[in-house]
Amino acid sequence: MKKIFHHSLVSWEKIDSERYLIFCRGESWMIWPRSKKYKKCCNGRPISDFYIGEIEDFYQRFITKRIFLPENSGKVWNPNEEDILFEMIQHSLTITDVARELERSCGEVAMKLVTLNGISTAIPVDIKMQYDVSMLNIIKNLN
Repeated sequence: MKKIFHHSLVSWEKIDSERYLIFCRGESWMIWPRSKKYKKCCNGRPISDFYIGEIEDFYQRFITKRIFLPENSGKVWNPNEEDILFEMIQHSLTITDVARELERSCGEVAMKLVTLNGISTAIPVDIKMQYDVSMLNIIKNLN
């Protein structure tokens, strides 16, 4: 948080023991440093879904603008996105295709694919090499 508090373009306000309101480049963000969550705000009120990630990632992505992640990267998946994912699986699209469509990283899509198929472990290493393979083929190999 020190980097954020001392950045020349940032002003901030402590809301309570858990939250800070960060102002930078005409945008404002509510940050919960302990739980590693943040939301975009308007007039001090959250207007986006939660982003979940390290505060350093927030700093690089939104303060210094050095990390360019997809718009929905780090957000909680909503039911509509899951429906789109299932539909895209049925059409034999790739993880890369889904990531592009849902504005998420390939890793997030791969992890969702694994968890939706009831595998509670980390992403198998070989999936990382299959981002451009049909998701139907990947599922067959997981089971």
